[in-house]
Amino acid sequence: MSATRRWLLAYDIADRYRLARVYRFAKGEGIHLQYSVFVLDGDLRRILGVAHRLQAIVRKEDDVRIYAIPANPWWRGFGPGLVPAAAELFGLAPWPHR
Repeated sequence: MSATRRWLLAYDIADRYRLARVYRFAKGEGIHLQYSVFVLDGDLRRILGVAHRLQAIVRKEDDVRIYAIPANPWWRGFGPGLVPAAAELFGLAPWPHR
C-alpha cells in the first residue's frame, strides 16, 4: 500500500448545479482552502477513489485536477482571502502583509 500524503484538488465546473454538488463532495473529503481548491490527505488508493467518484459527477466541459503535494512544499499567500489554517497545513507562516 502506498504512503499517506497530501493532495491538492482544484476544479472549474461549467454548470452551477454541478459546481454545488462537486463543492459539497469535496468539502466532505478535505479542507477547503480557497474557492475551488481543497487539500486532501490519503494514500493513492483513497485519492483514486475520490477521483472515481468525482468522474461520476463532472462532465466533459468541466476541469478537475488532483496534484500530489511534495513533502516540503514552498508557498506564499497574498490578499485577504488567505485561509490562516492553510499555513498550518504546510508548517509555514503566511507571507507578511503590509
